[in-house]
Amino acid sequence: MRRMTGYAAFATMTVAVLLAAVGCGGDGAPVDPEAALQQRAEAFALAQSGEKWLEVYDFLSPRAKDTCGSGEFAITMGVSMALLRGFMSIDEDESFVLHVSRVSVEDNSGRVWGDLMYRGNPVEFGEEEVTGVAWVFADGEWWNDAEEWQDGCSLGFGEDDAAATTVPEPQSRYALGETFQLNGENLPSLLGEPELEGPIQLTFASVHRLGTLTDSYSGDARPEGVFLVVVIRFDNEANARVQPSSQVTSKLRLVDSRGRGWESIQWRFPDPSELAAAELSLDQPSAWVGPGFSKTTVAVFDVPETAEGLRVTARELGFEVALD
Repeated sequence: MRRMTGYAAFATMTVAVLLAAVGCGGDGAPVDPEAALQQRAEAFALAQSGEKWLEVYDFLSPRAKDTCGSGEFAITMGVSMALLRGFMSIDEDESFVLHVSRVSVEDNSGRVWGDLMYRGNPVEFGEEEVTGVAWVFADGEWWNDAEEWQDGCSLGFGEDDAAATTVPEPQSRYALGETFQLNGENLPSLLGEPELEGPIQLTFASVHRLGTLTDSYSGDARPEGVFLVVVIRFDNEANARVQPSSQVTSKLRLVDSRGRGWESIQWRFPDPSELAAAELSLDQPSAWVGPGFSKTTVAVFDVPETAEGLRVTARELGFEVALD
């Protein structure tokens, strides 16, 4: 596929990426390679319609995975679909359907062509030539080996824009309940407070889904979907006090398996974070944690009830925590 710039390039790249994420499994070479590749591509089309990007990622070739991590891939694809919807001026809840038009196989190499359909019609992006997406059969599997993925998880706008559109990978990944360490020097400085030196231990302890939160003084805080409350323990081993809301929880972003993202709730009245902390009998996010002390507080996100495959990312602080 020719490399292009602008929305047309992004959209064409999106189609190629969607086709690029399906493989063919089984022991040994299939009896009919074209039929096997066609069947698996059609199976992928069903998953793509649900925008399950982590499932899609499993079918990338090993060298593609070396240049594009699973979290980065899911986020990039979520951004791609959001941009495509914005470009076409369609609602977030409307979906696309991938139609596999044909495949070809020569020895251990294959190609897949397809159309991205919207309301039964193919989405057109001008007259740029689309030559299909390259595949390779190895170790009993069909793997996507498209040239575009050698440069990582870019959105395909062109080489000059690749750095601006690539989503950075977190430095460290952790699981729910796992304690890990942040260097105080990496936390943002606060006016009037000394520079932090020394470690801060964090534990993302549990997750709760709450509906409307009520306070007799401030009133009700109602979610658009559901309040996802992440309970976080802070153990301050640094030289000065830490404020969770200003230095950590405000930097958090929640991402689901479809690549959709939500920032932690800040500056909303009534404040769901304050109400959720009170509901769970925890410390307030704005409460200071002094040197040598520990506190347990919350970060709150407003997410659709159907959101799954959730993880918290803190790109600025260099970590990611899987919540499922």
